Amino acid sequence: MSSEEKMAEEIARIQRLGRENKEIDTTVLINNLFQSQAQASTLTSGEKTKAYLVSLLFPPFGLIYVVKFFLRDQADARKTALVCLALTILAGIIMIVLTNSILSAVPGVNELQNIDLKQIQELTQ
Repeated sequence: MSSEEKMAEEIARIQRLGRENKEIDTTVLINNLFQSQAQASTLTSGEKTKAYLVSLLFPPFGLIYVVKFFLRDQADARKTALVCLALTILAGIIMIVLTNSILSAVPGVNELQNIDLKQIQELTQ
């Protein structure tokens, strides 16, 4: 049974209670039902923050949250998954660029072989 069918059943039950007992305020009960359903259908801010941090700091592992949130049927899970995907791609690109720039500054084997022994001794003195 889907969540919509469960909500429809619960609303029907509340309406029956309202017809049986006129003192029951069905409007308040139905509003509470909708509020609890809305809160249950969103991700917590802690889940989102954790997913965003993992996506930024550990780019490959951000894809785990992308898959995890795409498979959920919560209201904002798909949007959060797309943000995690964008952050993972951005952090991955930055990581690759930084790694390439750091490694390009390291001298190659040929450059190290061309250094004269006298130059090394001058540097150490």
